[in-house]
Amino acid sequence: MSSWVLYVEARKHSDARHEGPSSPKTASWNEKKEIIDEESEETEKLRTFILIQCMKITMLASAASFPQLFLEHKTASIFKVPQGLREQSPEHCQPKVVSIGPYHRDDSKLLIQNQHKWSCVCFLYLVYRLDLDSWIDDMRRWEAEARRYYSEAVSMDSQQFLEMLLVDCCFIFVVLDIIDKKLSTALPSDQIMLELLLLGNQIPFFVLEKLNKYTSTPEDITQLALHSFGNIRTLGGRQLQIRPGMEKVHLLHLFRLSLYPADIESSAIDVVHPPLHHAEVESKAPAVLNSTAPRHVPSATELQDRYAVKFKKGTADNFLDIQFRNGVMEIPFLQISNYSGTLLCNLIAFEQCYRPIEPRVATYAAFMDCLINKESDADLLESNGILLNRLPISRNAAVFFSEMSPRAGFPNSSKYLDHVFEGIHSYQNNRWNRWKADLKLNYFSNPWVSLSVVAGAVLLIVGLIQTWYSVLAYYHR
Repeated sequence: MSSWVLYVEARKHSDARHEGPSSPKTASWNEKKEIIDEESEETEKLRTFILIQCMKITMLASAASFPQLFLEHKTASIFKVPQGLREQSPEHCQPKVVSIGPYHRDDSKLLIQNQHKWSCVCFLYLVYRLDLDSWIDDMRRWEAEARRYYSEAVSMDSQQFLEMLLVDCCFIFVVLDIIDKKLSTALPSDQIMLELLLLGNQIPFFVLEKLNKYTSTPEDITQLALHSFGNIRTLGGRQLQIRPGMEKVHLLHLFRLSLYPADIESSAIDVVHPPLHHAEVESKAPAVLNSTAPRHVPSATELQDRYAVKFKKGTADNFLDIQFRNGVMEIPFLQISNYSGTLLCNLIAFEQCYRPIEPRVATYAAFMDCLINKESDADLLESNGILLNRLPISRNAAVFFSEMSPRAGFPNSSKYLDHVFEGIHSYQNNRWNRWKADLKLNYFSNPWVSLSVVAGAVLLIVGLIQTWYSVLAYYHR
């Protein structure tokens, strides 16, 4: 029995719990169970029917007529990962389970192939009453728009391109439904959700919204995706949210929108509408916009030993919300793993390629690379509950962030951490803070030294008192 039949069975039992054993909906699940199986004859008939529907699409243009359009268009948002990042971290860029969109479509080694996705089309058609005719008619008018999202020419004719969008949309919708409802499945759900956030594994978000529009489900695709990512992510384990009215170009962009620091007001984030209606202009900084502070910070151990800076686990919901106040640096928790490495790598690649957005994640990675120069720096942050290292034994946190951070250091176009740089350098330039740090380092670095200093101070005080009484006794003779 296929994984999709298991999914149907899980949905059946879930509905039975809520509606009772005599529910007519439960009976409908029984009738549809065998049809959903991709190996069944009925599924193949339904697939043929849907293909016939897709072939009704009028060819808008041949595939060869599109490349010049792509070269002229400046707001493409779906890219292949830049070669430098791809060569440095190939394991973070290539899907292993499923291909979404055209860039990895011909990879025959992937676990999930097109026939599995057709099972999802059948599922939505039967269970959620997907209105195929209306979706096809609508997408005929939006095909050129969808093609413009890709930075490279898509060598597929109209029928192939729209068929790809259909099966990929339906697959994404079903997977998000499984994760959101926490249904048991034989699918590698965590890996699939991770691969839905690969930069080269995307489809335009408005296509998902149109599919959502032509089904009977009451669920909004944006909230469904945010709930699903919140269930499986390792970067904080929170319920993801975005501010109303934010434009989304694809799922990776939607995930990134949920990472805005809490102190940035929604009014500071403007959304503009160029010809494609899908570009974002973000706030340039939460605080100091014209900072003259050097864009570099000492390592974590140097900040602690030379300047008496304390490190504290931040309470913010996302890892980007770094704060520095009164000598205390608050950094939200981050679990370092291959999973978080893939997320950071693809977010940074997206920021490098998609110019309308500020490279905040790249700035974060460069900042953490400055803090963590050696293993003792990582140990200091781990002891304060800021990091949790889940990397293989052969790799450490210092290597992790050096691979993630841009080769040229901090991106000049990002201002979001300027308030932290300003605070740190102002604190460093205060003489009292340096004296306090020297006192702590030289005289209170361990209990025995501290005990010796206290004993010496007591002896000095006793000696002074004894001298004072001796002088008083001499004058009273």
